[in-house]
Amino acid sequence: MTTPQHTERTIGLFGTVLTLVGFLIGASIYILPGQLAALAGPGVILSYLFGGVMAFFACLLAAQIGVVISRSGGSFYAISNLISPMAGFVSLWLLLLAICVATALVASGFANYWLVYFPAWDPTAIAAGVVLLFCIINVLGTRISVMSQSLMTLLFLTAMALFSIAGITTMDRSNLVPFLPAGFGSVLSAMIPAYFSWTGFTVLIEIGGEIKDPGRNIFRALMIGFVLVLVFYIGVCLALVGTMPWYTLGDFDAPVSEAAELLLPSWLANFITLSALLASATSVNGIVLAYSRDIYAMARQRLFPEALAKLTDSHAVPARAIVTFTAVAVMFILMGGTITDYAIITVIAFMIIQIALAVAAIRIPVLMPAEYEASSFKLSVAMIRLSAGVVIVSSLGFLFRALADDPQKGLMVLLVLSSGWLWYHFRLRFLARIE
Repeated sequence: MTTPQHTERTIGLFGTVLTLVGFLIGASIYILPGQLAALAGPGVILSYLFGGVMAFFACLLAAQIGVVISRSGGSFYAISNLISPMAGFVSLWLLLLAICVATALVASGFANYWLVYFPAWDPTAIAAGVVLLFCIINVLGTRISVMSQSLMTLLFLTAMALFSIAGITTMDRSNLVPFLPAGFGSVLSAMIPAYFSWTGFTVLIEIGGEIKDPGRNIFRALMIGFVLVLVFYIGVCLALVGTMPWYTLGDFDAPVSEAAELLLPSWLANFITLSALLASATSVNGIVLAYSRDIYAMARQRLFPEALAKLTDSHAVPARAIVTFTAVAVMFILMGGTITDYAIITVIAFMIIQIALAVAAIRIPVLMPAEYEASSFKLSVAMIRLSAGVVIVSSLGFLFRALADDPQKGLMVLLVLSSGWLWYHFRLRFLARIE
């Protein structure tokens, strides 16, 4: 049997939307809104709305990049080809760290809700176990991964719709007063970890090589996904702060379950809690599916060991890259950390990646004019520059705010960038010696 040289395009529009939405909403909708409401009060709704404005422009840029460069590991190719190879590698080195940290966040969320049913289990073992499970599923093939993702996403979206409707229609409006109990600064502070919920739109750039008709489906999936994410996050935030006093929400590891028990019959509240497990699972699955492709892409460029670029004969999936990504993610889980810490580190890293992708998008019409003119989705040059400007300025604002609130995490990110720069130069020297 001939070993395949490229990943296969097996994901249609429906699967693309559900892969994106399952990844974006996932575990964080059951965990972060409650914890951030304890910080910003009912004003947490504004934290998600403001983040959504920035995410919309990032979404447009992701669509343009994804259509022009529809390859697995697209972020790496975009930054490498349109800025510089070193920038591409260092950016993706940082992205992989951020995603491994994000995996720890969503896997910890899965464990928190699993403990509702099985309180005697070890949460670290649960978190590591769910990541290993989806490693196996993804090694078995992209089609199986996307089918399981679609089913789990449909189920937890149904549960979230029921929860939001019940909470909004029966809310105690006095819980919304005062709307900004800790001032507007708390809304800005909450916006940084809240933006974690918006950081996954670039996931479609990573799996662009496996999406059918990417010229049409990437843009459509991003727009549909944006609307769904905005509606569900605002709905859940409003239901939570309308059902329980905002200052109590931070006391619970599973705030949605606590609120559901107050709002719904016990059998339906149990369904909500079960849906949290499914949501967390979709995030883990989406992460393993998408970001293992960055390891694969860099291995194809020999920046990682070439063995990681090998595809399986049966389903053309980068199994070795998937296993490697899983091993690093499990290592972060075993290291421990709080969910808010994970979210802040991830957002700081993603701000840097978004700036790099925005610069890359500006350069598409100049450095890839033929591909740009031929693309079925094409922003005007002025719109690309406007979107990139919004993303760059807002990303810098997020970075300064995050570093002011927690400079130690900024130092961690700087150390990661430095280690990536060292790896890149040592790897090039190694390759030069053996050639």
